Amino acid sequence: MDNETQQIDPRIRGTLQRLRSRIRLYVWIEGLSLATVWLGVMFWLGLAIDYLPVLAGANELSQSVRGGLLVLVGSVLAYILYRFVGQRAFVQFNDRSLALLLERRFDKLQDALVTTVTLKPRQDNQSHDGFSPEMLSETSLLALASIDSINVNEVFNTRLLLKRLALAICLTLSVVLLGLNNASMTSLALKRLYMLSPEKWERKTQIELVGITVIRENFSGFTFGINEQKTFEDSRVKVATGATLRLLVNANGNKDIPGSCVLYYETEDGVSGRRNLNKEGIATNGDQTFVLDDNPLSGITGSLEFEVVGNDHRIGPFFIDVVDSPQIQDVTLDYEYPAYTEKLPFTDQPWIAGRTALPFGTNLRINLEANKPLQQIHISDPLTAQYRAGYLTHQDIRSEKKLELAVLVSSSAPETEPTSLTKDLLAGITNIDGEQLQLSTENGVLCGLDEKGEVLTSGAVIEGFTQDGTRILISLATSETQLIFPVTPLYNDVALTVSLYDQDEIISTDPYVISIGAITDQSPNLDIRLQGIGSAITPNAIIPIKGKVTDDYGVSSSWFNLEPQEGDAMKFPLPIENGEELQTPLDLRAQRAEDESTELKPESTITLSIQANDKYDLEGDPNIGTSSQFSLDIVTDQQLLAILERQELSLRQRYELILAEVQEMRDSLAQVLESSQGTVDSDVGNEPEDNEEDELNAEQKQKREESLRLLRVQRAIVQSQKSNQESLGVAVSFEDIRLQLINNRVDTQDRKDRLKELIADPLKHVSTVEFPDLDDKLLTYEKSLETDNESGDAAAKALTQADVILVQMNAILDNMLELETYNELIDLIRDLITDQEEINEKTKDERKKQVLDLLK
Repeated sequence: MDNETQQIDPRIRGTLQRLRSRIRLYVWIEGLSLATVWLGVMFWLGLAIDYLPVLAGANELSQSVRGGLLVLVGSVLAYILYRFVGQRAFVQFNDRSLALLLERRFDKLQDALVTTVTLKPRQDNQSHDGFSPEMLSETSLLALASIDSINVNEVFNTRLLLKRLALAICLTLSVVLLGLNNASMTSLALKRLYMLSPEKWERKTQIELVGITVIRENFSGFTFGINEQKTFEDSRVKVATGATLRLLVNANGNKDIPGSCVLYYETEDGVSGRRNLNKEGIATNGDQTFVLDDNPLSGITGSLEFEVVGNDHRIGPFFIDVVDSPQIQDVTLDYEYPAYTEKLPFTDQPWIAGRTALPFGTNLRINLEANKPLQQIHISDPLTAQYRAGYLTHQDIRSEKKLELAVLVSSSAPETEPTSLTKDLLAGITNIDGEQLQLSTENGVLCGLDEKGEVLTSGAVIEGFTQDGTRILISLATSETQLIFPVTPLYNDVALTVSLYDQDEIISTDPYVISIGAITDQSPNLDIRLQGIGSAITPNAIIPIKGKVTDDYGVSSSWFNLEPQEGDAMKFPLPIENGEELQTPLDLRAQRAEDESTELKPESTITLSIQANDKYDLEGDPNIGTSSQFSLDIVTDQQLLAILERQELSLRQRYELILAEVQEMRDSLAQVLESSQGTVDSDVGNEPEDNEEDELNAEQKQKREESLRLLRVQRAIVQSQKSNQESLGVAVSFEDIRLQLINNRVDTQDRKDRLKELIADPLKHVSTVEFPDLDDKLLTYEKSLETDNESGDAAAKALTQADVILVQMNAILDNMLELETYNELIDLIRDLITDQEEINEKTKDERKKQVLDLLK
């Protein structure tokens, strides 16, 4: 190329060189102008979309968006420089190409320039090229003649270049003018757009989020010394489900204070909205506080994202994470009954609110489990103390491993708060005797060792004391959701209030109440009745009893307790059979034979009761249970017989009334039979209201007679059942008289046989056999009357059965009368004996008087 160029005329060569330089200059100016225009446009556009929303109260572009915009600017700038400069400015232009460019622009060259530039270097090789040197010389002269008049600048589109250059200069000047007018804004814009600085635009108003306050109304739990105003950390805060919150925003008084602030929120369910914050009070030190304590912060149930806007300042986004409130989700009990109950320990027993009660003196451990990990627990026992519990890590003195422990710190009194937990709380603890405790485990059980490594104490919970005398309770912590609270022993009703503070720094909404009743050991319960004993007994009586003695945890012993009117009470042992049955009689004669001081005198009264004691041994004497008291008169044999005879007379009179009622029932059944057979006047047995002036026809009379028969049969059924029960009661009463004779040892074989075989047993037979048979026959006849299928044979059978009962009952009455006659004879003899005794006493008195008269 250089050799070819050297053969071309210097004027032509100079023109082509100028054109080559002008092209490169044009490319550089155009490329740089386009690059400057792109940078200027994107600067103003970036500034607009980053700053203008701020004026409307929106946030600046995020760093990621600005980063994307910077990547776009850089990418397009690189493309412009590559496309308009890189690909054009460094291209090598040969002379022929430049000559063709001039030929196209200037017609007067008539292809002379391109011919000269193309053929001139070839004139030394004429044999191979088909052109004439003379013609080439003429062409060169023609090109030289025109070249001087050519302006190479006319080749370029100068107007377009000037427009682009002017636009680039204007954009550059606008940025420069902005910098001169507001250097800080320009500098911040360059930093934010091209250095991705996090620095924010200056606002006319400045607000900041102070925090949120948890509002608790009528809160009775423990506060743990925690401020209820929560601050946002990393723009987040956690609150409990259902909490009522109060949002606090502060406006800087050194800048414009907004008329109001607006909260824009969106729930986790996608529900969005806005709420105005209200001014609170007057500005303090120029600052103004804005609050919001209404929806969506009242009783919040779901997580919330929000921003706050005051004039041109927007803060956020902030996040309120709603989590579960800490609460006790399970309570189980481990307890060991007092030793006297002889019961095995119980573990993991469910606690039922309002229904759990344990015996007095029970060793109890309450196992608490929360729904989430906890930091601290507060337990208040109004009878003993307050407790603050937490979780500490301590070194095992043997294995040097870490022990995870739950520690309860007790207060000195129920009304004082316990001290806070510290990491060095377990350093230098001692037992109640002042011996230092070192903690370790043995077979999975926590134990306290002395300085020699000997076990001083062990168990699920260990009691210790700090150097200042504070009582602490230590247990192994399997989880930060669990805690063991010991109640050892249970001497009163327990009513604990438990407050929780979890690892989300949330306090339980309401304290959890755990109530456990302490059941006082009750006295044994005795259900006793006397058998064959009335209100009067002889000094030689046997007192049979029957009944049971029961107690929650067993009876130790039982005895008869006799309290005479004068003197000390007497006690006689009473064995217990089959664990609870009492049926051994008290033989007064046998007891008197063993101890004459127990003799009972006639004409006195005693109070008899059965007593028993249990195995209770916690405090004082065992509990003593007493049966119902029986007041008994002590009488002679003759007095007892007189009492029983009066009872027999009363029973006979009662029996005669029963017999009369049965006779009336039999007569009514006889009328029923006669009515069914039509052998009785229809007016017989009518009620007064049945006598009407108008006579009834035959059909009406028949219906009336049928209804009367049914009514009489139904009355007979009722009377039969009534007489049956009363007769059985009389039989039982005569049997009781017989037993009283036997138990008081005043019986004779003949008298016992009469009472049993002639009265009691026949009466029982009538009550258990004959009366039920009569009831069956009456029911059968009643059914036939109700179904209009009356049977005269059924009526006859019922009447026959009633006659059978009357015959037997009359025979029993005769036996009673015979027994009464026998008793009257006995009374006569008893009176004779009494008269004889009185005569003998008077005779003795008279003789004593005569002797005394003789001695005078």
